[in-house]
Amino acid sequence: MHDKLGPYELLNLLGEGGMGQVYEARDSRDGSRVAVKLLRGGAAATEREKELFAREARVGMELRHPGLVRVLAVEIELSAQPYLVMEYLPGPTLKAALAQGPLDALHVVSLALPVVETLEYLHGQDVIHRDIKSGNLMLDDTGRPRVMDFGLTTFSDETS
Repeated sequence: MHDKLGPYELLNLLGEGGMGQVYEARDSRDGSRVAVKLLRGGAAATEREKELFAREARVGMELRHPGLVRVLAVEIELSAQPYLVMEYLPGPTLKAALAQGPLDALHVVSLALPVVETLEYLHGQDVIHRDIKSGNLMLDDTGRPRVMDFGLTTFSDETS
């Protein structure tokens, strides 16, 4: 697969979730590797789905913390296929790591503490993730867990 989406060349599928698919991609402007998330349904996505996608992009672009996966760019309205661009992490997700077998207790604690620190940061920004699970924790090249997928995020001043 080598489809183009704006300046991004989609290379291979990294994963799929409720909101769409994530591809490893190359930015043709500078050759950097990025992850591109495509909104399921493309231009036919509902306004609510586009709103949740925009919220995910907003949280990922505005908040800065070493425990978060950064969103670098978003295109929702001008493209037939809404997408957001994130920093590329080679993975695996914690879910994939756990599929290889159980982790020892010290390793579990070394993974849990950074996630708790990241959630504490999010809550301090009035952001509630609402979907923390092993599939939404990507391990970076140092093994540190990074929180991703802000599609179900709410803000503490919202009622729903």
